[in-house]
Amino acid sequence: MFGELGGGTSPRTERLHEVLQRAGIVAELHPNVQGAIWQKFLFICAFSGVTAVTRLPIGTILADPVTRALFQGTSEEVEAVARACGIDLPADCVGQALATAAAAEPRASSSLYRALAGGRRLELESLNGEVVRRGREHDVSTPLNFAIYAALRPYVDGAPALP
Repeated sequence: MFGELGGGTSPRTERLHEVLQRAGIVAELHPNVQGAIWQKFLFICAFSGVTAVTRLPIGTILADPVTRALFQGTSEEVEAVARACGIDLPADCVGQALATAAAAEPRASSSLYRALAGGRRLELESLNGEVVRRGREHDVSTPLNFAIYAALRPYVDGAPALP
């Protein structure tokens, strides 16, 4: 998937799309690539953050109403930050994220969770940490993303040394 960052298409992106198709490469020229990127980011922040902080697979998270609400609320905060940044997201973007999560293998977990479990460096700063920072820049409250960020922050460089 690709497109003009400012939205729409251009002769340049249309030419590239034609070249990719002729080469047999499946590609989508998206008229709102920023929205598509943020839609994926919304899902990844919720999926990664919630599976890591709970240390549970997605099926267990979605089966419990409280952890399902955590997933949904985390997604809603990302949506609010995206909209404050001027990103055009589908009205049902949170519902789409929940549907994508529900369609996943119930035992699925995120790379963030697997890195945490393995004592490896976490990509936390570019996920929930980014949501928190952008939320602050745009005066958007992100308490759930902050809680995930704060709970996982000591592990960002791998397992912390204990006193």
